[in-house]
Amino acid sequence: MPEGTELYDGLRRVVSVYLSEASVQSSVDRVLDRMGLATEEIRPDDLPTIVSEAMIGLRLFCDPTRLGELMMDLAEYCERVAD
Repeated sequence: MPEGTELYDGLRRVVSVYLSEASVQSSVDRVLDRMGLATEEIRPDDLPTIVSEAMIGLRLFCDPTRLGELMMDLAEYCERVAD
């Protein structure tokens, strides 16, 4: 099961299909800072919270016509990691 930086990189890959790398990094890193987590400390159980919190910022930057796709891809990523 992936952990730490591998989870962070996977999350960034999913979101970067929809947003610029700078927007992805900014949104996800802010959440990690608020949670007091370093990238290497991320565990699969943290992903739903990270994604939920990051969506607040991601919604601002994502093309509204693609927002549903982004949310589905993030949900699928979280499910894959949890299995």
